[in-house]
Amino acid sequence: MNHQKKKLFQILLLLLFIQEVNAYTISDPGYFTLGNSTYGEIVRISSNNVTLDLGGNTIFSASQGILIDSGLSRIKIFNGIIDSCTKGITIGPNCSSISINNIDIANCLERGVEILGTLGNEASKVTLEKVRFDNCATSTSADYLIHANYVQNLILEKLLMVNNGSSGVDIRMVNIQNSSRCIFKDIICQDNQALNFEGFHFENTINSLVREVEVRINTASATFVGFRFTGTATFENTCKNCVVSENICASGPLIGFDLLETVSKHMLDQCLVANNLTTGTTILSNCLGFNLDQVALCTLLKCRAISNSAMNDGTFNIAAGFHIGTSGGVGTGVKDSELSECVAANNKGYNDERSFGFRVVSDITGNTNNTYVGNIGIRNGVSTPYAQNQIVSTAGVGSSPGGVPSSSIVTKTTVNINNSGLGISNIRVI
Repeated sequence: MNHQKKKLFQILLLLLFIQEVNAYTISDPGYFTLGNSTYGEIVRISSNNVTLDLGGNTIFSASQGILIDSGLSRIKIFNGIIDSCTKGITIGPNCSSISINNIDIANCLERGVEILGTLGNEASKVTLEKVRFDNCATSTSADYLIHANYVQNLILEKLLMVNNGSSGVDIRMVNIQNSSRCIFKDIICQDNQALNFEGFHFENTINSLVREVEVRINTASATFVGFRFTGTATFENTCKNCVVSENICASGPLIGFDLLETVSKHMLDQCLVANNLTTGTTILSNCLGFNLDQVALCTLLKCRAISNSAMNDGTFNIAAGFHIGTSGGVGTGVKDSELSECVAANNKGYNDERSFGFRVVSDITGNTNNTYVGNIGIRNGVSTPYAQNQIVSTAGVGSSPGGVPSSSIVTKTTVNINNSGLGISNIRVI
């Protein structure tokens, strides 16, 4: 029996009795196939150049599912299920060329996948493809479904995240921190729940692409954010053809895309926020399609905010398709940025006065040198939409519209049309 076949025989034999040994460590390189479903503690990989074919079987565990030790490279895991673990897959610091493919991760109490790079020991070239997460991150100690810290060249592609989280727990479905040159493509985040919900959180992340990602039909008890970009070192990221739709927040604010805290050189291209609802009655129960504050040199191109609502009785329940600057003057504003060919339609606050297509908060002194090109606000309001609230600069709800700040670039005469409640206002073309 040659060395390769001997290793395969050993793992097949040992996994038949894994209930007794409680764990199996792969400490040599090679191709291994899981010969049976397991009920032990952990499958641990401590060698480079390992391919683990789960063979359609399931790893059940009361603790860890699969652990990849730090500093390893060229690891492939595919074709199986990880079920009922505390954490599904953990990838240690300084790992590279790790591939997780065609795996179902179900009923894990905390994180589904975590990639634990550190400063100076970054993980790199990690790929998750065709991975499904179902009913994970449900315990009171849960925080993220997928967590990646200090990772370069991370790829998440063709992922499905359904039925995860719990109404009493704060959950970020995907949490990316201190990472660069990442790609997120063809991902659906659907039918999940949390107390405070974030679909995708990017913090101190640069040069990354998010494309064809949907956050839809999720629920939050307190606050909801579809995509959030924040951190003093978050710049040069692109979202293209991403969607936040049909989500419900029962209490606090609901925001589709949230760009905050010195984010710069960020592009949102043909993204959509539609049919979202916040039902709260507090002063914070606003529904904002695209919220920008404390950012610079950002571009929104052909983005749409359609039929988002914050209609319950509240002192200041605002709905705004595009919200530029934090309400109340607490932020530092938006500068040197551009909104081009964007559309806000049928967004409804508590009343017409609190319904906006594009709202530029004029009491933020940092809202300067922005360009608005060919944007359209239409039918934003409840009954008889204010024509002047379709695209408006205002210091607060109910204050007189002031147009676009003088430091912003607008040419051609503003067009205002109001015909039997149909409000098309301030179409601006350079």
